[in-house]
Amino acid sequence: MRSLPRTGSCRGFALHPAPASRSSGGSSQFRAQSRALPSPFVAAVAPAYAGSMPPDRIRVDFRKYPDSQHWQYDLLWLAEDEYGTWLWGPPGTLAQRSDEPPIAFESTNLKLVTDDWWAGIWQETGEPEIYVDIATPPVRSEGRVTMIDLDLDVVRLRSGAVRVLDEDEFAEHQVELGYPRDLIEGARASCERVRAMLERNEEPFATVAPARLAEALALQEVPASPEPPGRA
Repeated sequence: MRSLPRTGSCRGFALHPAPASRSSGGSSQFRAQSRALPSPFVAAVAPAYAGSMPPDRIRVDFRKYPDSQHWQYDLLWLAEDEYGTWLWGPPGTLAQRSDEPPIAFESTNLKLVTDDWWAGIWQETGEPEIYVDIATPPVRSEGRVTMIDLDLDVVRLRSGAVRVLDEDEFAEHQVELGYPRDLIEGARASCERVRAMLERNEEPFATVAPARLAEALALQEVPASPEPPGRA
């Protein structure tokens, strides 16, 4: 994921300012984390939430390899289906990267957390229409989803054009952060898969996500944009 100016865009999305160590690791460390990943969430909702209903608010915890804090924000639970966990945030939802000042979404955002190596965001207005983070499959716990951001992003503009972003950052981090081979291969494969899905307008991008975004917009009366996420 590209660097963000303090007044600018998060994942390419319109934002406005809210009121007022790198290290390397080997592939064995990453494989240990991969083995700990849960079985597909849609087929195991009860274990993921310890037999309870999903919490209303979910902390999205993006990390940078191997485990430094990246983007943090709280979203509202919307639905579960065969594609994954759908979350949403109303205008004013705050996001914070590391120790930087929090910034706020200007429009309603919809997020899909899959069990694959990607997570997507749709926004009500502006460009791009769809922004997909290439990331490790999520680790889910009560009220939290945690993923390692793998730099690469795939976007689709409202014109239909599909672009891959931040390939230079991905190449740099392979050296600087010591990405293991399986992490690199997983990210590349996911990036190509997502690009093809967007170009062919496959589900959930074709009709499922727009319907979920319409559901979120219908819930705009839900009060309270989340408090600043702060440190994890």
